[in-house]
Amino acid sequence: MDRLANLTRSQTKHVTVWKDNHQENFRFTGSSSELLERLTDMQSDDFLVEEPPLEDLFLQYYEEAA
Repeated sequence: MDRLANLTRSQTKHVTVWKDNHQENFRFTGSSSELLERLTDMQSDDFLVEEPPLEDLFLQYYEEAA
């Protein structure tokens, strides 16, 4: 069973992007360079990248195990 530290190192990020007064939220799994490339392609006005809440990590873990 994975330890909590392994769960919190998940590459899944919560991303919020703003462009032209429109907000889009999505989850991203991949490298930082891939995320930056995607954000550049979106030509966003601003963005926020956050670690997912601990609850989401546990849900993801148990969904993968099922």
